Amino acid sequence: MPERQSIRKNIGWLALGNVVVKPLWFVLLLLTARLLGASDFGKFMLAISFVSVASVMLEGGVDILTVRELSNKPDEFRKFFGHTATIKIASGILSSIAAIAASFLLKMGREITVLVIFASLYSISNTLLLHFRSIFRSFEVLKYEAISMILEKGAVIILCGGILLMHMGLRAYMAGYVVAYVITSIATFVIVGVKIGLPTFHPQMSYLWQNVLKPALPFAVLNLFTVIYFRSGTLMLGALTGREELVGYYNAGYKLVESFMLFPTIIVAPIYPVISRNRENSEQIKRVIVEAARVLLLIGVSVGFMIFLFREKATLLLFGKGYELASNSVGILALTMIPISVNFGAGTLVAALDRQGKSNIFVLTVTLLNLVLNYFMIMKLAVLGAVLTTVITETLLVLCNLFVVHDYIPWRKLIDLSARSIVPAVLAGLLLLTPARELTFPLQVGLVVIAMLGGYLALKVLTFGDFRTLWRIAV
Repeated sequence: MPERQSIRKNIGWLALGNVVVKPLWFVLLLLTARLLGASDFGKFMLAISFVSVASVMLEGGVDILTVRELSNKPDEFRKFFGHTATIKIASGILSSIAAIAASFLLKMGREITVLVIFASLYSISNTLLLHFRSIFRSFEVLKYEAISMILEKGAVIILCGGILLMHMGLRAYMAGYVVAYVITSIATFVIVGVKIGLPTFHPQMSYLWQNVLKPALPFAVLNLFTVIYFRSGTLMLGALTGREELVGYYNAGYKLVESFMLFPTIIVAPIYPVISRNRENSEQIKRVIVEAARVLLLIGVSVGFMIFLFREKATLLLFGKGYELASNSVGILALTMIPISVNFGAGTLVAALDRQGKSNIFVLTVTLLNLVLNYFMIMKLAVLGAVLTTVITETLLVLCNLFVVHDYIPWRKLIDLSARSIVPAVLAGLLLLTPARELTFPLQVGLVVIAMLGGYLALKVLTFGDFRTLWRIAV
């Protein structure tokens, strides 16, 4: 078995993996939205969202369980991995069949159905890829996850970027997307086999139920609810309005939020197995949570507020004139980066403490509310309705998860951190109501960034010690 790496090293590896590919990946996102256009981009996201809902119904919450179980019982690796891999393969195939059949039954149209077929192949590959990465997290060797991530993004950038530049169309783009994920999932499995070991495929129904399916059930329920409220805006916009360009407008902002999620992932991924192994030490967990919350709030507030404040310029700059009508949606959706960041930490604590069953009661309620709100809000406000529903949903979810683990949350410190994180951003934004609004766009951005940075340093949300830590991680 590989030697566990420290939290700092694991964060460093994930950060390195993102630094290598994230800029080019972001460029690809912008090219995709621009060159496909709002309508085709909307069709692409409809197909991906449709398959995602079908896939998660059979996924079983296995990945989260794998990290928790193998971090505590590494000797069970080969047997456990053999059973989880079997579930993953079977669920991927079954969910793909279900998605394709549903697309025919719902009469989604020939073009969308073809895209769903391609997206199903992507879903199977991505399901396996994420599971292989959960093995790396279990053994706290995230350098291999970083390598896998570079392979994934690199393959998509090369294949899909080339297809976009050659103007080969939406179907070719989706085909390139599928090929990239097939290649990456195979390569990642090879890394798992070489560096950690291969699974033992001797399925036993009693072991499968008692050690995998039954304990994974609460996570499976969570995954189902999560993908419903994640994708409901996209699917209901398409169904209720019948306008793919509106789906494209919504997903312009939502894709920015999804891209942002990599940053809190870098922070919490190394923490999850550590908390799982130290569940009895509440004081140590509280210290870890406070430090994680400080970083998560700093990132979420800074990025979210900046995009919101400069939403019109940001939308025009990133997506082009074809998305001018999406600027408010992009800006408001960016604010969800704040609750999403905190929820990464809260959700990790819920999973590590094995309180997913309690959390699911709240998540079910919020998911049902999400569906109801989406229906009425989209009927009345179209894209803006879906956006506002997303903001409300994400805020309620983080509050619910925090309540479930309230005994492990140092509330005074968390509330204090929240205030010290938000106040500098708000004050910096108020500068745009002064004569500073007459400055050019780059100068306005520079002024706001300097004001926010000064506020964070003054209120000790950010310290010079953080810069030294970043330097040590980098080198």
